[in-house]
Amino acid sequence: MQIDFSEPEWLILYYDLIGAISIVLNAIGIYLLIFKSLRLGTFRFYFLTFQILSALSDIHLTIFMKPIPLTPLFAGYTVGIMPKNLDISAHHCAILTGFIAVSQLETLILCFARMHQVIALVLNTHVVPKFLQYSCYALCVLCPIALCGLLSEMFIAWFVSHSSINMIGLIIFFPPYQIFFLRVFKRKNSKHTTPVAVVPVVAAVSSGF
Repeated sequence: MQIDFSEPEWLILYYDLIGAISIVLNAIGIYLLIFKSLRLGTFRFYFLTFQILSALSDIHLTIFMKPIPLTPLFAGYTVGIMPKNLDISAHHCAILTGFIAVSQLETLILCFARMHQVIALVLNTHVVPKFLQYSCYALCVLCPIALCGLLSEMFIAWFVSHSSINMIGLIIFFPPYQIFFLRVFKRKNSKHTTPVAVVPVVAAVSSGF
């Protein structure tokens, strides 16, 4: 099994290019929703929220996080602004990614629900009471926080129960990982970067960091 533990320059360049294009396209979309979609009324704010979350997702993945996979292992590390300059681990970067993704999904569902309610008011049927709508809004705020907190604890429990044995085995029997481990350990001590395994698997890359 061959695994390349070096940082792929082409992938980092790809992240930079896609990130720049995404910023421009998302900025245009936000501008159109704010200034050129007045006839949509308050409904455009639902689209605007979704567009902003989409922009945050693109910026986070391509600029702040920049995940580097270690295929065929289900593992990886990060080399973006957050790990390199802010010393934030890949674990927390992944949790933030999940938080933004869940928020996007909720906002998209709210867009469809709002459209349904507009039609329901016109037809005067299947109208959802206001208190139930506000309850859904509150849940949309609380659910991503609770879900990410739960996933974080699950990942840590999985990591603690599996990572030590896996890492020791890799260090002893897999020379490429020995080199990677020593390089990362030196960088960690010098605080140039913080590559840590990404979510559950992770066993293969980040134990002890």
